[in-house]
Amino acid sequence: MRSTYNKALYKDAGLDPEQPATTWQEFLDDCEAIAEKTKASCLSLGNKEGIGIQFFLSALGPGALTPQEYDDWIAGNRDWNSPHVRQIFELWKDAEDAGLNNDGANSTALFNDAFARFQSGEAAHIVGLMSDVGHWKDFSEFLDPDDIGVMRAPLVNSEAVPALPYDGGIGYGVAEWTKKPKLAADLVRSLTSKDALKAFYTDAGAVVSDTTLDVSGGGQALTTIVSEIETGKPALHVALSSKTLDLMGRLSQQILSGSTSVDDALRKLADSDQKG
Repeated sequence: MRSTYNKALYKDAGLDPEQPATTWQEFLDDCEAIAEKTKASCLSLGNKEGIGIQFFLSALGPGALTPQEYDDWIAGNRDWNSPHVRQIFELWKDAEDAGLNNDGANSTALFNDAFARFQSGEAAHIVGLMSDVGHWKDFSEFLDPDDIGVMRAPLVNSEAVPALPYDGGIGYGVAEWTKKPKLAADLVRSLTSKDALKAFYTDAGAVVSDTTLDVSGGGQALTTIVSEIETGKPALHVALSSKTLDLMGRLSQQILSGSTSVDDALRKLADSDQKG
């Protein structure tokens, strides 16, 4: 997952579209310019389903966690009391308090209302380029592909080393009970062949793991993403259990509404994560 931005809105705001922010403070400065010069919100956020926080965590986390904290998180050794983990959730609240989000984020569905706002030019940024819905190909149907930019997580902590966060896509296997295992294996080989992956990328907009495919026709944003797959890391939210993800969604809504604190939310998430 990466933050996507609208280069045309950057130009309207007097910003350099080829030089997106590399730190959180620079990002805030850019958002201020966008608010002053355009009618767009800085971020398009949909958290009606509680999914917005998952994208936010995985997109902003690489700019806050140290490499060791990141690896520990993925390995299951998560420290919810870490100041850097707290920073991510504080940013979630701060972004809302600072007016960076669109109005009514908790009543806006991520799929597909938040993406529609970005595609229509009503927001300058959104998290998402690799999802099977709301990705570079979807965006390019409404925006000029040359106006779709991709940026790394702005640095919140100078010790962080941002990398491309990703999660797995479709997986194939042959069940033990299948009556024709060789035929099933042939099907798997066919579906994962270079030609099949090329069609998946071309027709559906998927970002596939085979980096030898020529994706230059997808525009600069896709080319940038593919170039970083080899050094990427699993997205932070996919390491959490469905129970903890569901709780995080509810708590994220309460943080935005002001009905719970970041500290209280982190305590509850730590307890849920520990119980598994």
